Amino acid sequence: MELENKYRAAQDSDDAVVAKIRQACATLMQRHPEYLPTQANEQVLFAAMSAPANDHLVPTSVASWEDVYAQVRERLEQKPATSQQRRTPVKPGLSHEELDQMTATQYQRRLESDPGFSEQVNALGPRN
Repeated sequence: MELENKYRAAQDSDDAVVAKIRQACATLMQRHPEYLPTQANEQVLFAAMSAPANDHLVPTSVASWEDVYAQVRERLEQKPATSQQRRTPVKPGLSHEELDQMTATQYQRRLESDPGFSEQVNALGPRN
């Protein structure tokens, strides 16, 4: 009986970890709606997370999934752009004030996840 209780507790613990990993992944996909939640995309993300180079990452952490996403986003399948998305004007340029408000971590994540961000920063030019 005691062995069954230990097994049940271990299974419950494993289930809780899996639930946390799934929640972190769901949050990542909510942050990046341009990518399809397909089996192929999931395999790419999970393979990157379990790669030896990423053994320092924590799969229950959204920040770790953001790191993995930045590494593999070019290999993920995207949703096709709708005609409404194509007509949406480009948002106004970045300002020095917006950069000043970012933490170093926010800046790094933006560089890794937004391909046009570095161009926006470079377009700012020097401060007056």
